[in-house]
Amino acid sequence: MAALGIVAAGTLGAFRAVERLAFFEEKTATAANWRAVAAPEDGVLTAPNGFKAFLVGADDYGEAIDLAFVKNDVEAFAARLLELGFEENNVTILKTGDDFAAFPTKNNIEERFKTFVDNLREGDFAIVYLSGHGIQPTNSSEAFFAPIDVKARKPFATSVSIDKMLEALERSDANFRWMIVDACRDDPSGSPSPAIFKTRSPGAKGLTKIANAPKSTSLLQSCQPGQFSYEGGEELKNGLFTLSLLEALDKNEPKADFDADGALAFSEVFKYVTERTNELALKYYGVSQKPNWSGTVTDFVILNDLLRDGLTQARWREADGLYRLARKYRRERAYSQAAEKIAEARKINAVNPEYKEVEEEIAEILRLQDEAKKAALAQAEAERKVKEAADGRASAEQGAETAATQTAASNGARPGAAESTESTESADGGWTETYEAGTAKSLEIKGKTYVFRYCPAGKFMMGSPEDEPDRHNYERRREVTLTKGFWLLETEVTQALWESVMEENPSYFAPKGAGYPYVDAKDTSDFPVDQINWRDCKDFIAKLNEGGFAPDGLAFRLPTEAEWEYACRAGTTEAYACGGLGVLGAYAWHMDNSGGHTHKVKQKLPNPWGLRDMCGNVAEWCEDAVGAILDETVDPKGPTPDPTEEVVYRILRGGSWGEVPGFCRSANRFYNNSEYACPHYGMRLALSAER
Repeated sequence: MAALGIVAAGTLGAFRAVERLAFFEEKTATAANWRAVAAPEDGVLTAPNGFKAFLVGADDYGEAIDLAFVKNDVEAFAARLLELGFEENNVTILKTGDDFAAFPTKNNIEERFKTFVDNLREGDFAIVYLSGHGIQPTNSSEAFFAPIDVKARKPFATSVSIDKMLEALERSDANFRWMIVDACRDDPSGSPSPAIFKTRSPGAKGLTKIANAPKSTSLLQSCQPGQFSYEGGEELKNGLFTLSLLEALDKNEPKADFDADGALAFSEVFKYVTERTNELALKYYGVSQKPNWSGTVTDFVILNDLLRDGLTQARWREADGLYRLARKYRRERAYSQAAEKIAEARKINAVNPEYKEVEEEIAEILRLQDEAKKAALAQAEAERKVKEAADGRASAEQGAETAATQTAASNGARPGAAESTESTESADGGWTETYEAGTAKSLEIKGKTYVFRYCPAGKFMMGSPEDEPDRHNYERRREVTLTKGFWLLETEVTQALWESVMEENPSYFAPKGAGYPYVDAKDTSDFPVDQINWRDCKDFIAKLNEGGFAPDGLAFRLPTEAEWEYACRAGTTEAYACGGLGVLGAYAWHMDNSGGHTHKVKQKLPNPWGLRDMCGNVAEWCEDAVGAILDETVDPKGPTPDPTEEVVYRILRGGSWGEVPGFCRSANRFYNNSEYACPHYGMRLALSAER
């Protein structure tokens, strides 16, 4: 790929003040410089004052545990900025070393940051990067950065408020602001073992949303709520997040240029960093770590040599006219015509940040329309097959009834008078009978009716072929036989069902949860319960069974991993039970369509057996403990854990609202500490004969 330089496009308001247009200074948008230029009314091109950075790396702590590779992170990030055209005297670095005045102590960070902010001027592009320990009170959304002199007895009083740093940056004169936080969040105020001062506790979580959401700053955090921010160990010698960011901003090999158009937008950077960080976390730790982006700033854009000759005002104005036509067509709901005008504009101007939102909105509308058409066709086909099957059963039943009547008549009895000692129950019969795949039966629990779907005994290919995209090595493929049928709840366990049994709602996306603002204060009763661990699931199931809610001869339980994949596939063999990525959005809530939160169950199409949200919304705990890849091919399940083990890892299946689409594959599998709860995790009930 060609070498890259970076052009910054700032807040929408800043550009609206200059006729909603941005012009690149001809012959100066080189691969070595960051430039953001505007067109005043007189048409004279002007550039910002400069690009300035404030970088902090805290590693050699006094009372807290040390971090091995933070110094590598901050030094490598500073070097990357210099490669991209930052001037050395505009990059402030606080780290441990020979210069005590540059040590990342509380006093140094606060004083030097104040000076940095005070010196920002109109037109500046400001980057703030923090790498080290993060701390946060359990019952507060205000986050803190731990300097190297943080004290165990007064952790918050001796730390630096990230929220206040963000507020100060927001008040500065800089037009373009980017804050990066590479840190976990622990609550170190507990006793007797405060997390960051002795060892990282299983309850440590990722940074939550900053208390005051950024208004004109792009805020990039290294992990989602409920996740760790991992260092990469001796092999990588960098934090996983920062390593991914360094790769994304490599001007000589721009890996984040997914569409290979020679233009790298911040959204592309975020996509690459998210996927790469999570890939590394799964590879080295077996768990997810996904960065979080918030703020209202439009993309900054990285340009390559394809645009080195500059874009003239005339070309920008021509492109602007085409985009205006696209907006007109959008208002008229002529989305295909709007997309055509955007395509014409992009031939003239490969990047126009001011209209990126319009472009993305139209692309999403067209995508959803296409998905809806495909989903409607798929639904019609599924309904046709169900009707054919029903007609076939009705015909068979009618034939049997006619034969019985004829037999009775030949024996001298009146039609219909013959009696049988065999059960006459059919699809509406007992729960212990055998039914066709997907047969639905209703069960009342705590005064509300819930639907279960039957999964018959059978064989299937578990795991994935080696050439399946997004495949992991621990998805070894083999034929598996399930010798007994079972029932599975049609949806994930809802908050209403959980609360009716447990008399509390632990969910993050619930009225008393920290994530409630993200679901716009909706009624979340029919949202899946989230932020539950494996032990919570077992307690919930125990109460259901003790309450006598299961049909006679059956008991509630978690599905095994094999049962889950069998039910998810529902007879399909492709990577996705819905058929493919092209229609996934009609079947699953995932990172690309969830809006950053869970959704009400049954809003997406069912799989062939009538099960909903199997791949998406929340990941689902399974019964199995983690062990070697299972060799058993008949009713497999994980190993029985050693009762003396303090930490037991359990399998989770299905994607979630915060996972990449690849996690929605039928074979995708991952695991976590059975005591670990986060907003991505929920459950689904299985029901079978006690065993």
